[in-house]
Amino acid sequence: MTHNAEKGLLGTGPSPKVSADGGSTALTVAQDNPPRVAGRLDTYRSRSATWHRQVKVDRCPRCGHPHLHRAPLPLVRSVLKVAPCGVEYLVVLRPQAVTA
Repeated sequence: MTHNAEKGLLGTGPSPKVSADGGSTALTVAQDNPPRVAGRLDTYRSRSATWHRQVKVDRCPRCGHPHLHRAPLPLVRSVLKVAPCGVEYLVVLRPQAVTA
């Protein structure tokens, strides 16, 4: 028995779909319209003097609590994230203020 089978995590991934023409399987992921949430990109310095970035969501659409997520490496305008409470949402990053 595998580790995932012991934990009961076998059916949690994308469902395989069999095509009618060749019998091949393809993984499908549900493409609903997730709620859009405003977020911002925070940069902080850790104790080891390295800089880190994180995405901060002030209010979750399901539970109302703030959430922190890992930031994507390339700079993007929006990113799809899953909150700890289980809701999947699209975080729209606010544009950074430009200082002269």
